[in-house]
Amino acid sequence: MKNEQVAVAKRLFKAVEEFRKLNGEMQAQCMSLFLLVGMHKDSRGISMTDLKAKLGVAQSSVSRNVSILSKIKIAAEPGFGLVEAIEDPMERRRKLVRLTNKGNRVFKSLTE
Repeated sequence: MKNEQVAVAKRLFKAVEEFRKLNGEMQAQCMSLFLLVGMHKDSRGISMTDLKAKLGVAQSSVSRNVSILSKIKIAAEPGFGLVEAIEDPMERRRKLVRLTNKGNRVFKSLTE
């Protein structure tokens, strides 16, 4: 294996371990959604529809993963507090997802 491949694998391993610190059973789809939200440059957030298209999953999967990563999961269980879904001020029926302050810290930790 080339040195650069090893370096990339080490960064990926570090990222997975950071997620495991939050929850040892976090699914890859949830990790992917978090990373997509973090990579989105618009500070207003990324729409649930765009997340659905980029992840190639059903809308219900996007909603479930946003819920898991949010402050309160389904059935009022505590979530991770990494993202928040807000109403789009330009189109009130649409939800935008963005990182919370905690989410920004975790994203920065993963990408350094």
